[in-house]
Amino acid sequence: MGQSETSGDSEARYGAPNAGDHVPPPATSAIGIMHINTQHRISYISPSAAPILELEASLLASWLGYPITQLELAQDPQAQPILAKILSGKALTGEQVRWKHPLGHTMYLEVHSAPLWAASGAWEGAVIIFQNVTTRELALRAQRQMVAALERRTAQLETAAQIAQAASSILNVDQLINESVHLLRDRFGLYYVGLFEVDPTGKWAVLRAGTGVAGQHLLAEGHRLPLDESSMTGWCITHRRARLAPDVSQDAVYCLNPWLPETRSELALPLTSRGEVIGALSIQSAQEAALNGADTMVFQLLADQLATAIANARLYKQAREDALTKSMLLEEINHRVKNNLAAIMGILTLEMKRAFEGPQDYYATLQDIYNRIQSITTVHSLLAETQWMPLSLVRLVEEIIHVVLGASPLHQQVKVQVRSEATPPDAETLFISPQQATGLAIIINELTTNSIKHAFAAQEEGRITVHIRSKKQNGSRQVRLEYRDTGPGWPADVLNGTRSSIGLRLIRMTVISPLRGQVELYNDSGAAAAITFELLPAAEKAPLSR
Repeated sequence: MGQSETSGDSEARYGAPNAGDHVPPPATSAIGIMHINTQHRISYISPSAAPILELEASLLASWLGYPITQLELAQDPQAQPILAKILSGKALTGEQVRWKHPLGHTMYLEVHSAPLWAASGAWEGAVIIFQNVTTRELALRAQRQMVAALERRTAQLETAAQIAQAASSILNVDQLINESVHLLRDRFGLYYVGLFEVDPTGKWAVLRAGTGVAGQHLLAEGHRLPLDESSMTGWCITHRRARLAPDVSQDAVYCLNPWLPETRSELALPLTSRGEVIGALSIQSAQEAALNGADTMVFQLLADQLATAIANARLYKQAREDALTKSMLLEEINHRVKNNLAAIMGILTLEMKRAFEGPQDYYATLQDIYNRIQSITTVHSLLAETQWMPLSLVRLVEEIIHVVLGASPLHQQVKVQVRSEATPPDAETLFISPQQATGLAIIINELTTNSIKHAFAAQEEGRITVHIRSKKQNGSRQVRLEYRDTGPGWPADVLNGTRSSIGLRLIRMTVISPLRGQVELYNDSGAAAAITFELLPAAEKAPLSR
């Protein structure tokens, strides 16, 4: 063909259809035959060649005597190696040529050739036999693509099953999440996989695990995404369904992450367990359109299994923690009961050693014993309420004072004020450990009982003030508790230590153990007592759950 043609002439000569896309001809056994001579010119071409090549017969007739190397077909990069073999005298059997037809569609030709030799051994040309196998080739290619897709889907399902099996055998939540994202990335050849969990506020998706260097940086930064439509992860959690971006540059919701510059396609999947979306899985590929709708089905199945495994691991962790907590509670209750019984026995022992001055004194002593036991019971109830965690120091003091006042006819005429201040000013609320709570309760009980008996008996109204100060000192927290009433104050023989009572002896004994502190009695517009002691370390901060 070496002549120039207009587009219209070309289409007429090539026999283009009037409208629509090119449709490959039906499968046929028709063959075309061509002979080339020693000058590489076409000396014969069969009439069947025109329909096989989808060209006009007149065009093929013009090829006669024309050098085959100058034909447009011969100039095609796919045809040139085949033609070179033919012209070099090689025989061909079933060589396939992928030819870009002048009308734009692709045609597949199967070529056979036989070289012709003279008696002298000189090459005299070749006979070329060709057949249009486009329909067959397209069908084979479609079949191969279908088989490849089935094999890929089977491999995905097998991998998903393996990952699910591995995930279900891991009961540590952190290990489960971390190993799952790395298994997904490695088994499916992905660029990046990240797993998010919905935070307790329900406003953020917080990254819990991520693969590669990008994952390490994002975790170190505390990466999180708002639960809205500003990201694919936030979108899929909010809408409770997967979101696929085959080309992230065309997705309106996709948000570029500077740590993941090579992402070209992304799939975000909700992690749903028992009807609740607990997080999301972000799956990213460095290839455009690498993720499709069929992948969504497989990965969603895997995400559902992973969500169930995470929920089960959480339940297992909670069950272990609950079992440990119950064991510790039982041990603590047993220990507290023993200590309470020991305290009661100590109180009874002290009272048994004194001589009673008559029935009135005897009944008063019984009332004192009752009040002391009631204070111990109050502490026990408070500790049980907080699951034997440290108690608020202010609340403990208030409760004991009100319990003692409640057993007295003077309770309505006595005002109580308990306040606390800590250094530094922003220090947390003071908490006292169970080991020290009972001892302090006994001390507050004795001081309040003393105020009822000696300070308020002759008054129409009275006031009890407790001021608690604390400060950090040498790495520990020191507490000074100052108790005051508005009575006449301590007698001189009490202040100088020449007179004592069961109550004062209990105070001094309890300050020494378990508080391991000191007590100071003095007068300051009434009877006052200052108790100083060091909080046990476990009680310096508020308990995690109360």
